[in-house]
Amino acid sequence: MGLLKKAFKWALLLIVFILVFSLVKNVLKAKNAASKIAESKRKVAELRRENDELGKEIDSVESAFFLEKQARDKLGLAKEGEMVIILPDEETLKKAFPNKEDQKDELPLPNWKKWLKLFY
Repeated sequence: MGLLKKAFKWALLLIVFILVFSLVKNVLKAKNAASKIAESKRKVAELRRENDELGKEIDSVESAFFLEKQARDKLGLAKEGEMVIILPDEETLKKAFPNKEDQKDELPLPNWKKWLKLFY
């Protein structure tokens, strides 16, 4: 009888160990699934926000004001009776009309600094 009791205790202990191990494993899986769900919800919220922003951008791009502005800026078109004036780029303007403000007003170096610079 003693041997049967020992075998029964070991079998019971083994079953309890297996159940605890299975329970811990399932809890960890549930925790991982919950974190994945939270991450997915965060991504969905971010994508919805981005989708709303893109929808607003589409609405502004499809507006008549935007189309008119693009036609004026990119294509150089004008309404009837208007004149289009195209200015050269900044570098060409600077070369054609140098601005004295762009040039730095520097005082000449004193002689002692010139000598110091010469030798050192």
